[in-house]
Amino acid sequence: MGCFDFTYADNGKNIRGGQGYIYITNALAKAANLPNPIHFQTADEYGNFSCEIGHKTISVDIYVILALEAYLGKHYVEYVRDKEEQYDFKNACKAMIVGLRARSSMRYCQTTREVGISYFFDKKFEKSQKPFQCKVPKIGNQKEKMVWIDTILSHPIPLLITRKKLRLSGEPSEIGQKLGFVSGDDPNQGFSPSKNIYYCYKKDQ
Repeated sequence: MGCFDFTYADNGKNIRGGQGYIYITNALAKAANLPNPIHFQTADEYGNFSCEIGHKTISVDIYVILALEAYLGKHYVEYVRDKEEQYDFKNACKAMIVGLRARSSMRYCQTTREVGISYFFDKKFEKSQKPFQCKVPKIGNQKEKMVWIDTILSHPIPLLITRKKLRLSGEPSEIGQKLGFVSGDDPNQGFSPSKNIYYCYKKDQ
C-alpha cells in the first residue's frame, strides 16, 4: 500500500492538504514532456497528487512516478527479478509515459506502484543513527534554523517534494545534495501536527 503521508523536504512538515512541487528526473521530464518541477494543488495520504500540467489538472501517483524514474534510470531490476514480470513492468511503464504525454490521469497500476513502493522503502538506502544537529538554510520567508536528524537517505533518485519552488536546478539527487534534505514518510501519519521532520540526503558514490 505504501506509507501514509510524506514530508516536505524544505520545511519538514506533512504535505497532506498542502500544495507544492515535485522534482523529477530530467529523463522522465523529457520522456513524458512534463514540466520540472511539477506543481501540485493537493495530495492525499496514499500518494495521489492533483497536479497542474499545462491547462489540465491530472491525478498522479507518486509511487508510479518513482517507478518510472527507476525504469528510465535502470534501477528497477532487483525489484522485478522475474523475466516475465520485467516484461510486464516495462510495458506498463511505457503505457504510463504515453498517458502522461497525453495529460491523462494515472489509473491504478499495481505493477508499477509496487516497484515504486519497494524502491522508496528499500532499507539499503536508509541509515538510522544517533540524532545530530543539521542546519536548514533560509528558504523564502523561512528563516535559517537548526534541526535534529536521525535518518540519512541515499536513494540514487530521491523523492523530492517541496512547499516552495527552489532556486535550484538539476537532477533530484543534485538538488537534494545542494539543499541537504529530501522527502520521506511521516512517522506521525497525519494523526498529529508534524514539523521539523527532516531527512538528510547523501547520495551513495
